[in-house]
Amino acid sequence: MNLWHFTRGPASARLLLDFGVESGLVPAQLLRGTGLSMARLSEPGLAIRPEQELSLIGNLLRLLRQPPSLGLELGSRYRFSTYGVWGFGLVTSATLGEAVARGLRFLPLSYAFTEIAFQQRPRRCALTFTLPDFENVALGDFVVERDMVAAAMLLQDLVGAGTLPLRCLLRVPRTRVEPATVARLSARFGIEFQFGAAENALVIEEQLLQFKLPHANPITAEWCERDCQALLQSHGVQGSTALQVRHYLQPIPGRLPPSLTEMAELLGLSPRTLKRRLHAEGLTYRSLLDEARSRLAKTLLAEQGLSVSRIASQLGFSDLSSFSQSFKRWQGVSPRHYRQGLAKDAATAWAPLQGDQLEE
Repeated sequence: MNLWHFTRGPASARLLLDFGVESGLVPAQLLRGTGLSMARLSEPGLAIRPEQELSLIGNLLRLLRQPPSLGLELGSRYRFSTYGVWGFGLVTSATLGEAVARGLRFLPLSYAFTEIAFQQRPRRCALTFTLPDFENVALGDFVVERDMVAAAMLLQDLVGAGTLPLRCLLRVPRTRVEPATVARLSARFGIEFQFGAAENALVIEEQLLQFKLPHANPITAEWCERDCQALLQSHGVQGSTALQVRHYLQPIPGRLPPSLTEMAELLGLSPRTLKRRLHAEGLTYRSLLDEARSRLAKTLLAEQGLSVSRIASQLGFSDLSSFSQSFKRWQGVSPRHYRQGLAKDAATAWAPLQGDQLEE
């Protein structure tokens, strides 16, 4: 699901504006060209287009002369309460894994500009952050740094500040960051930063997904879930049904791919309406499910530490035979033959987590 197809609330823009004012900037300068005003940003129900917030960020960077690590600094100011009902839904989840799953389901309700995905490997898992194309390097660096540290703050809020061992891998080279900012965030929040990585990722131990959250409340979490579904519908601007389905078919910790009925419920549709809309786009739910499973299967098979049986289970297959037959239909070869045919030096999404970047 493309995050640019959704509007967002005013809390993030207000946070950015307040920081600019604290830094001695004039609100009118910060809001120039955004179509926003101080009065409008005080309206809780205001819907802001992504490009409006991005324009505000651009003004902030320009007026402050693009200071290094501004994204890291501002990201640390985002706490669970910044996100409203989405944040409360996460903090009242039963476990960390459930919170991550809920967060990914309703990701457009966050203020992220990066595409955030969950990846799971032996003993470790990560949230990866993929940046859309930005011609402005400073703007791109800010967006990644802000989104990643904001996510790290949220994870720490869920389990208790400073108690979650968290590794933050950033592609930005160390020469483009402010050492004092990094040192302060590491000391205060217990985040281990590594720079010059091949991808942007927050890495934690897999077993921590089962961590029971201290503020868990099933009634509040269920209430937030319903409100998030309604908000997702109201904030949607455009985008095909297939795009929405593909979003919910992203891998989520501890959750098998949803059935057609479950998918329809997530989208606020009846199963019949969902099938009809997909048919109008020349697709079926089964074809989209196969597409998602095939793509993830190839990624998982490139990781030698996962058995084929475990991959089959993660993809929602009842047994290894069913997975093998489906994979052969998708790729023309069995999973084992596909794995054997991979070059030893094939690049995978987890290549940067090898060696001295992710010690055993």
